[in-house]
Amino acid sequence: MGKRYARGQLKNGEEFQIVDLYPSDLDMILQLQKKAASQLPSPQLLQCLSAGEYAWILSGHGRMIGVFVRNRLVGCRAFLIPGQNEEYLGEDAGIGRGERSGIIYSEISIVDRPTVETDCKT
Repeated sequence: MGKRYARGQLKNGEEFQIVDLYPSDLDMILQLQKKAASQLPSPQLLQCLSAGEYAWILSGHGRMIGVFVRNRLVGCRAFLIPGQNEEYLGEDAGIGRGERSGIIYSEISIVDRPTVETDCKT
């Protein structure tokens, strides 16, 4: 597992930890995304990322963190660093190209449904 940012205990006593995710975690990320989409009333409600999009983020164009319980990925969040991307959205919000180094996009957040119903304390 990657660098650990936090650890804590769920209400049921199980421990969790929040860590960096890496390209080697891609299969787990895709499985979690598929499971989360399947639990929605309509899977199309989740705008899933492709394996290529995750690989792009994990290869240094962003960052991903994951939440693990019993060595199982139960949640993750992907952040994209837009850099010189032509689809830069900051200008739509009045943030000029010169300020790109301070911009990060939150791409997707996924949580396994059973973990949502469990309170946690850190």
